[in-house]
Amino acid sequence: MNSDPSHLRHGFFNIDKPIGLTSMDVVRELRKEIKTKKIGHGGTLDPLATGVLPIAIGNATRLLEYLLDDSKTYVAEIEIGKSTNTYDSEGEFSKKLPYKHITKSRIENELIKFLGIIDQTPPIYSAIKKDGVRMYQFARQGIHVEIPSRKVEVTKLELENFAPPYLTIKIKCSKGFYVRSFANDLGTKIGTGAYLKSLNRIQAGDMIIENSISLKSLNEELKQENYSRLITNLDSVLNHMEKKQLTEDESIKLKYGQKIHHDSLITEDQLIKVFDHNNIFFGIAEFIHQENILKPVKMFI
Repeated sequence: MNSDPSHLRHGFFNIDKPIGLTSMDVVRELRKEIKTKKIGHGGTLDPLATGVLPIAIGNATRLLEYLLDDSKTYVAEIEIGKSTNTYDSEGEFSKKLPYKHITKSRIENELIKFLGIIDQTPPIYSAIKKDGVRMYQFARQGIHVEIPSRKVEVTKLELENFAPPYLTIKIKCSKGFYVRSFANDLGTKIGTGAYLKSLNRIQAGDMIIENSISLKSLNEELKQENYSRLITNLDSVLNHMEKKQLTEDESIKLKYGQKIHHDSLITEDQLIKVFDHNNIFFGIAEFIHQENILKPVKMFI
């Protein structure tokens, strides 16, 4: 393979992460194959989880923050009647509890209570840091620590299959939402215990599972240097932003850090993706409503 990374396009891969690998495992494997240090992922998936894992290449790594802020959709298989200390199948199981009295309507009624902006406590077995130490390190040493809850948002919860002890639930949520914690919390509310048996992320921002490629197939394409068609454009993760096409003079000024006057019907301050006179994306600017100006935020010259 060509060891010169200058031939690479800048953009995103939509990878269907296989089970058994961490998100960083995927990054390391692709970094080795592509031979570039400018690579990162857009949202951690646990080793037991599968599904959409956005991978940024080149200048696209500078846009990962906007992808991380976007919504995610998961399909979770949850087993009730059991619980584990990690809230998933990798942990130690507690004693079994009866579950056959749980009805479909009971589950649906409980799901409603999770909708909206809620307080959620992350699992103790997580990579969140407290005083510079990962939570799972405390857990492995048997050290009890208070885990602060966080505000997360759940916009959709659908019970797709009810076959006790197994439930299949589709979840659309904000960043920071732990599906493992949700499974455990649901089990606590219905009094049976529950844990996350399997998880598939089917959407991350504008990337969906139907348009993803397996890691194996991507590696085969990389070996043939035939992967440019698989990379989405830099602005593909910015579809939630309004687009503005500027003149050549305006584009030059923004690229070199200058604010420009820009009349707009927009009535509030917001980030905008900007395109030059040739309709080529070149960065993100902030529109300041009171001053009617565009201020450069991230420029790709």
